[in-house]
Amino acid sequence: MKVLAGLPVLCAVAALAAAPHRTNWELKEFTWVKLVPAEGGAAPSQHPVALDAEALRRNLRALRFEEGALFEAKEVDQLVKPLLEAFAVADPGEDLVLLSTGRRGGGFLNPAFGVTARLFVEGGKVQMIVRDARLDFVDRFRVRGDKPEFTYGSRTDAGKAAITGEGLASRRADWVEFPAVPYAAPAPVLPGFQGAAEPRAAPAEGPEARLRALKRLRDENLITEDEYQKKRQEILKSL
Repeated sequence: MKVLAGLPVLCAVAALAAAPHRTNWELKEFTWVKLVPAEGGAAPSQHPVALDAEALRRNLRALRFEEGALFEAKEVDQLVKPLLEAFAVADPGEDLVLLSTGRRGGGFLNPAFGVTARLFVEGGKVQMIVRDARLDFVDRFRVRGDKPEFTYGSRTDAGKAAITGEGLASRRADWVEFPAVPYAAPAPVLPGFQGAAEPRAAPAEGPEARLRALKRLRDENLITEDEYQKKRQEILKSL
């Protein structure tokens, strides 16, 4: 589970569990993650689950369709947090649905397209069914107000998207799965123990080393003779 607002992960999970059951994470216009009742007849999913953020990010970035990457890297970074939070509070009878819309791969004049998908955890793996890889609706909505009824992928009704990804398994052309890597909390640091990567305090310098360093400062005219003599006497008195 990802750290939320600087809180340790376990505190963040506890805060989510104590809060009212959230079902909607709207990131911007036509970009959201929602919790919805699972499709009729679906087996209970393995929710709630705390997933590893980096593993989820890596697998989403690996997704491809006929025209290239399904999501841009910055788009994935935006989606990871709400997906983690939704998985952490989802009930076994709920699915996650995703709509992500953007002008991928170009500037302001590029047309905007949407990606729609359904996600859930089953068999120890994240299941992702993509309905639309590039849904073209934004311009029509801007001009005529035509807002589509979004569909998000179905266990029983195959969509037209063909999704692949290096190292990812496929159940169907539109359905990929990847390991539901659990969040692993950092090992607690025992009192008095320093890990290998933790810098250690430098040993205190002895009086001889301090006197030599003081003389070098004087010889290089970095301190005056008076300052040198005064500090020298302080060091000698500490012997």
